Amino acid sequence: MPINRPVDKAVDLEAEALRLLKELEGFTPAARWDVNAYRNGYGTPAREGEKISPEDAERRALKTLRKVREKLLRRYGCLTDRQSWALSLTAYNVGGFGERLDAAARSADNEALAAAMSLYVKSQGVMLPGLETRRAKEIEFLTR
Repeated sequence: MPINRPVDKAVDLEAEALRLLKELEGFTPAARWDVNAYRNGYGTPAREGEKISPEDAERRALKTLRKVREKLLRRYGCLTDRQSWALSLTAYNVGGFGERLDAAARSADNEALAAAMSLYVKSQGVMLPGLETRRAKEIEFLTR
C-alpha cells in the first residue's frame, strides 16, 4: 500500500461501511443457501445448519470486509479510503470484478467507478431490483 495514498479525514469509513453492509445484507441467524454457498449472519459463508448470534455475525462480517479491502488495496493502491471501502462493499457481494470495474479501479476515478459498479445488478443473468438498489447505495457511499 503506497504511503502517499489519499486519506479521507475525520470520518470513520470502516464503521460507515459496516453499517451499510449490515443494512444491505440483513441479518439471518440460520444458514441458508444463497446462489453458490450457505450463508448466515450478514452474508458470510456458513456451514449447513449453522446458527450465529448478531454479535458473532458482525465480527465475522467485519473481518471479511477488512480482508476484501486489504486485497483491493494490494491490487489498486491508488484508491482513496472511501473508494476502497465502497468497492469492498461491492466485492463482498459479487466476489470478483470484471474487466470494466477492474479498469475503473485502476483509474481511481469516481465517475468510472460508479458507472462500472452500476453494471453489477444481475444474478444468474437475471436483473434484480434489489441489486439495483444495493448498487445505488454503494455508489452513494462512494460519492459522498
